[in-house]
Amino acid sequence: PVICANTGGYITMEAIGGSGTWVNWFRNSCEGPSLSIVSSNSDSSVIVIEAPSVSTYYYAQWQTECGVSDVCAENYIVVNQIPTPADTSWITPNIICFEEQDSIVLYITGGNYGDLLEWTKDSCDGAVVGQSNGDPIFIPAPDTTTTYFSKWINDCGESACSDQVRVFVSAPPQEVALADADSNYFCSNTLDVLE
Repeated sequence: PVICANTGGYITMEAIGGSGTWVNWFRNSCEGPSLSIVSSNSDSSVIVIEAPSVSTYYYAQWQTECGVSDVCAENYIVVNQIPTPADTSWITPNIICFEEQDSIVLYITGGNYGDLLEWTKDSCDGAVVGQSNGDPIFIPAPDTTTTYFSKWINDCGESACSDQVRVFVSAPPQEVALADADSNYFCSNTLDVLE
């Protein structure tokens, strides 16, 4: 069985098959400390316990007044963790000229437990611009200065967003419309500077 670390609550486990007077339940080892003996009758074949916060082995063993069964039944509860955000993120290049760059590359390092890395723009919950398994992604270069965010996702939820990264889009220089002077008529050697 698979549960999420943030689920909380309780789980129910049942010992199926075998026979005896009651069932002993153990955690992590059949010879380990008893997790719970619900009662001294067959009702203890079903127990309800607090959900574990990490992946855990549980074992069930029948017992009578004459001893215990030779074999313990094993049940492994897999606890999937909530993803953690990336440690760092960046863009290459992070300064581009308008309409002179076809694509940019988004990178991250770090973060744990995620199956899918999702990039959005303008806000953490903004439009999705790309997804990967953590590898860099290439996306079309924006036309205006844009901010990007990343977050890890798995079946149990999503991480907080990484720190924002920004690509600055510089506008191209514009042609001078008119080079004008305050006067078009003057005598040689009479003016030092045109205003």
